[in-house]
Amino acid sequence: MATSDLIISVVTSSQFPIAGLTLSYLISIKNAGPDSAANVSLTTLLPSAFLNPEFEIGGNPSPWGSPYDIGTINAGQKIDVGLSGFIDPASAGQTLSLTASATSSS
Repeated sequence: MATSDLIISVVTSSQFPIAGLTLSYLISIKNAGPDSAANVSLTTLLPSAFLNPEFEIGGNPSPWGSPYDIGTINAGQKIDVGLSGFIDPASAGQTLSLTASATSSS
């Protein structure tokens, strides 16, 4: 039976985002192995104030939809997903929190 160990990290472009401006996240998924991870899916729970989210893998921005099917991540490989959105101006003073998880069939 194949086994993989997916490690996910999330970094934000600003610890103190400003309402009315764009905020970006970098979501990294690494497969620590020992085998390839098949059918990898990235799921996010975005803050309600995070408007018009777009994602980018390899330079082509597209509207974000969760879950997103990544496919196979080989042992030792890392995939970076850039996620950006506009922060609702009415959300001034609110805490923004993004939750992300990655799953695979192996």
